Amino acid sequence: PVSPPGGAERTARAAGDLRQRDTNRSNAGPRRKSVDDTRDRHRAHRLRRRIASESLRHLQKIAVLRQLAAKGQAPHILAKVRSVVANGERVVIGAHHREIVDLYADAFTGLKIQGDMGPKEVEKVKHLFNTSPAAEHPVLVLSIEAGKTGHTLCKQALNGVGPSCGFMVFAEQVWTPGDETQAQDRIWRIGQEREVRIINALLEDSIDIAMFRQRARK
Repeated sequence: PVSPPGGAERTARAAGDLRQRDTNRSNAGPRRKSVDDTRDRHRAHRLRRRIASESLRHLQKIAVLRQLAAKGQAPHILAKVRSVVANGERVVIGAHHREIVDLYADAFTGLKIQGDMGPKEVEKVKHLFNTSPAAEHPVLVLSIEAGKTGHTLCKQALNGVGPSCGFMVFAEQVWTPGDETQAQDRIWRIGQEREVRIINALLEDSIDIAMFRQRARK
């Protein structure tokens, strides 16, 4: 049979259109996937930024609550420490925030160990605390994070003779049990006969209670 005029050309053009549509369909899948992946990455990035922002905001609120609790109970802790010091004892006070460490150090003779102090300065503070009469330097204030390891804060003989610490007061709470335990070890030597009294100061109806209970569950 004879094809009508232009029939072969229309057939070829139609076949080309079909091939083009097939090619477009085959390319559309990867393009859509690429666009979807990009959108997912953008959404995940926005979500991470929001989580980071919210976390920072809540951490700042927690820090404020912790400092408020520490300041609220400071007069009671100072009164307790002064009564202990009046009996000739040495006391180590543990705190978390720099402002609280400074508060207690300034209330006594200024001896403190903080994270921004150099090794020589720290050793000088420890030497004063360990060798001076208790009446001269009865209190050392310790940043719990900075002073929890690598320090002997009370060089006492195992039989209790010589400079010693009978008390340690935690003026602020920490989240990790290990940090508290390590700080306690700074004033205790294995084998010593004299007991050491550890006081955890908690302000009623404050964040201290929640932190103490949370740490006890760990």
